[in-house]
Amino acid sequence: MSKTRQHLQSFLLRHEQIYRGVRAWTLAYRRWLTTVRFAHPAQQIVLQDYVHAVQDAEARLDRLTRQIEELLPSWSMAPVVTALPAMRGVALAVAPPSGSGQQRARSRRYQATRWQQPPAVRGLPAPRRCVGQLASSIPNYLSTWQ
Repeated sequence: MSKTRQHLQSFLLRHEQIYRGVRAWTLAYRRWLTTVRFAHPAQQIVLQDYVHAVQDAEARLDRLTRQIEELLPSWSMAPVVTALPAMRGVALAVAPPSGSGQQRARSRRYQATRWQQPPAVRGLPAPRRCVGQLASSIPNYLSTWQ
């Protein structure tokens, strides 16, 4: 949903339609969106398409949240999933599975150590060193001017 919102906001910004309110995606912002008009009909069509994409994403999120809430009581991990939304910024529909935090931490450690390795160990070709070739060609170049 955030990506569709970003698409809409980027479109508006490209066409110098700037919301002067305090926060985006409030009721006032949505009212403002209904007042935005473009001179060219194609731009108005694109705006409406972006608005509908945001509405579809919100509806999809609501639908998924309802389905999760219906299936949750029969799942063995229900107490964990119901406790996760108590954390700030974690909603029921985006609560990660129980082991994903450890997997993500391992992945980050792996990536950090991987980029500290030389390129050949990482499976990348060795960087080309042109400095030595350039330095050896300078005396030859200078000798032609004498």
